Amino acid sequence: MRDLPHVAGRWWDATVRQAHAFYLEWKGLCPLQRVQLCPRLPDELLESCFTRTEQRAVTLLLRAVR
Repeated sequence: MRDLPHVAGRWWDATVRQAHAFYLEWKGLCPLQRVQLCPRLPDELLESCFTRTEQRAVTLLLRAVR
């Protein structure tokens, strides 16, 4: 992920924080509520400076887990 722009660190931190918050919420729900829970993208990650970073990072991450 070396070729990602300087905002990649901010994007990654916000993504991990959101994933952790979602998981904590998911753990506290019953099974029926868990399947109804939808992840939310934080406002911070809706900034235009993260669009290309997210696209590139997702591509790299998907290749890594294949």
